[in-house]
Amino acid sequence: MSMKGIVETMERRQIGLYLLAIVAGGVFGWLVPSTSETLEHWINPVLGLLLYATFLGIPFAAIGRAVVMTV
Repeated sequence: MSMKGIVETMERRQIGLYLLAIVAGGVFGWLVPSTSETLEHWINPVLGLLLYATFLGIPFAAIGRAVVMTV
């Protein structure tokens, strides 16, 4: 499967993947509570990477051209 196909599949199943990740994280934290102090320092960097990845999909150049064309 090509990278484009993988991305499209993940986008179609995004909500389910998020729910699965939340449940997996909760189960992992419940089963191995000793890792919480170490892993809590990774929350903000991971959220930053997720936001970055989210905004990579937005065509900002196209938005700029659309604004210029409507003015």
